[in-house]
Amino acid sequence: MKNRLCRLLRTGLLLSLVLSSHETLFAAPAYANAAAELANIATAPEEVEQFAQKMIKNLSSQDPFRDWAGARLYTQPLGPGTHSWMVIVEGTSPASGGYLIIGAAPHGGYALIEYGLGSDPLFSEKSREQMLSSLRSQGQSGSFEVEMRYAGPVLAEWKAVPKTVGRPSKYFDAVSGELLPESDASWARQLNNPLSLTSPKFVNSSHKLIQPDKTVITSRAFNTYENLTWMIQKPLQLKTGAITAMLKQKKRLVYASRGGDRTYSISLPVNGFQRWAGDDTIMDCTYILSKSGSLSRWIALPALEQMGEFYETDGS
Repeated sequence: MKNRLCRLLRTGLLLSLVLSSHETLFAAPAYANAAAELANIATAPEEVEQFAQKMIKNLSSQDPFRDWAGARLYTQPLGPGTHSWMVIVEGTSPASGGYLIIGAAPHGGYALIEYGLGSDPLFSEKSREQMLSSLRSQGQSGSFEVEMRYAGPVLAEWKAVPKTVGRPSKYFDAVSGELLPESDASWARQLNNPLSLTSPKFVNSSHKLIQPDKTVITSRAFNTYENLTWMIQKPLQLKTGAITAMLKQKKRLVYASRGGDRTYSISLPVNGFQRWAGDDTIMDCTYILSKSGSLSRWIALPALEQMGEFYETDGS
């Protein structure tokens, strides 16, 4: 057990479950199945594990996922009520590691919501440390229980629950670790309109023969705030095929979240897409590529369409 924890520490896969404003009081491998041994965290259903293995096998047949072949996987549930799991892929180096996020479909089976590659995935040690630094800078005292919350690709947050009775929870971005204007009440309101996984355009565990094509890169990495012209544009009213057609023309697009119950908005650069295709009985599935820092995310297009809109911006 000790050797197992040491290896997880070296690969940066340990996340603190109980934090202090001054130090980490207790650490448990939040991305590993060993978490069940230390923190009584439930493991994922066997079908989730099997689906994850299948997705890893399919993706590892091509760049940039080849290091995922035969990789060790660690599965962690993403908060109560969301019926989703994060599967961490331990690569041969931090940069070659990554993750999958899988959700339970309402009528059975499981859907691939997103997958990513890079040394700083969602809920990384780096973002956790940024969260801890923020708590310290605010003069927070006492300890916190830290939980992962995921209700969609643009609603991924850390929740810091104070041990002291009567103090409010704080929410932080799962990528940057920055403090968010979120509360228990606003989070609960957003869960009243959850991400729907009913669309056949999600890669699903019922798809037996579906395979990913090579990722099509359509734009260099860029910061969505370098050029703010997209903010004064009307959102694009496009069908799935039209969006990929625009991207093939090297149109530079920005995605922005929206929703009446949201307390903040997130914008993502659009840098390409990956198509998954099978036989004539399976509808093609498109995953949008978004690059930010060391992280590359491939996000299911129907998930993005439910939670926001696409905008065209100048530049290429």
